Amino acid sequence: MANKLSSSSSGLLKLEEQLTCPVCLTHYTNPKILPCHHSFCQHCLEGLPLDKKSETYYLSCPTCRHDAELPEEGAGAFSVAFTLITLKEIYSGMKKVDDPQQVTCDKCTTANATGYCKDCSKFLCTECDGVHKKWGPTSNHQLTSLDKVTVSFSSNPQLLAPAKQEATLTCSVPSHDEPLKYYCDTCDESICHDCTFGTHKGHEYNLVSISYTKHSQDLEGSLNPVKGKIEALKKVMSALTEREGEIKKRGEEILEEIHDMVEKMVDVLHQSERKLTEQAKRVTDAKLKVLLGQMKSAEISLSLLEDIENYVEQSLKTSIPQKVLRSKKQMMERMSEVTAQVNVEELYPKEMADFVLVKDIKLLHHIGDVISPTQCKAKIGCFEWLPKQENVVFSLSIEAPDSSYLSVLLSSLRCSLVPVGKGDQTIHTTVTTSTDPGVYRI
Repeated sequence: MANKLSSSSSGLLKLEEQLTCPVCLTHYTNPKILPCHHSFCQHCLEGLPLDKKSETYYLSCPTCRHDAELPEEGAGAFSVAFTLITLKEIYSGMKKVDDPQQVTCDKCTTANATGYCKDCSKFLCTECDGVHKKWGPTSNHQLTSLDKVTVSFSSNPQLLAPAKQEATLTCSVPSHDEPLKYYCDTCDESICHDCTFGTHKGHEYNLVSISYTKHSQDLEGSLNPVKGKIEALKKVMSALTEREGEIKKRGEEILEEIHDMVEKMVDVLHQSERKLTEQAKRVTDAKLKVLLGQMKSAEISLSLLEDIENYVEQSLKTSIPQKVLRSKKQMMERMSEVTAQVNVEELYPKEMADFVLVKDIKLLHHIGDVISPTQCKAKIGCFEWLPKQENVVFSLSIEAPDSSYLSVLLSSLRCSLVPVGKGDQTIHTTVTTSTDPGVYRI
């Protein structure tokens, strides 16, 4: 017996150490666990100094000094240290069974306990034990005798732990301090045994395990639409991914088309350059040819006039008067003849440097558009009845987002007309161009 007491005292001391908060040095009250896995009382954590960093508050673990981010709701939002709560229950039971004669019933609080309920973690007297077995919500609880608890607890303290080894949540009503073993369907909340006789008296309630089975099935059933949406969204994501690939591929094809189109336009421009260069040379050569003829005529006339001028001047300087007078008539006739032949006005340049390049580069400023058909609008013009041909004519134009008309290849246009209420027989149509760019006649 002495060995048992010694073992019991040793076990209690070890539990005392594990249940002592390192801050307040008393048993844990509402223990919380930090991310570094050290536990403290909630009120101890609330008393620690805080450090603010970028609008976020941090507290330093008193044991390892690791910084823990403080939840917006405060220290109470840290995870509950369920293991310590279970140890407290074991410790409480061990203290009681350490002196079996002093163990009283946790229900009626007066009679000596004779048994223990592992589901409720309560010691029961003989009368309460009998009621516990017969009452529906607790009829399936695991009960054991106090003697077995007394004999076994020193070697197996877990015997006093809740039967399912689950963390027990305690009722929030201060005077109850009972585990939340029931679920009130009327109020949609978990309650303790004492609550069934108080604020929840007359309500529909059941054991948490039974309610859990029922409500978990409801939740699983409610998941079906969610799962259906998930599958549908997965298909949508797959379609979006596939369409993304198609659009990227089409974009690359458009870029290649633009490159090919520009290359062809460059080739056409080079051809136009050669053509315009030849035209410029022909015009230049033609004008220079006329000018060259005028220059030759002017040079000949100038040479004749200069020869006569030199001859007359030389005669006046060197010849004797009789000789000059004798040849005067001949020189006068020659000067008159040559002067009459030379028409100075006709020898002025007939050609002008007036040739210009007539530029027509409007199309180069807008060589195309990359648009989606859904962005375009088709406009139908007024209908015109042609009695002789028995035809109806109307105009069709395709308007781009910038309100400009699109000009497309005539071969790429198709127009089908279906009369209303006369089946699906289409009316034959012919598409032709009009005088206005981008406007077609149907």
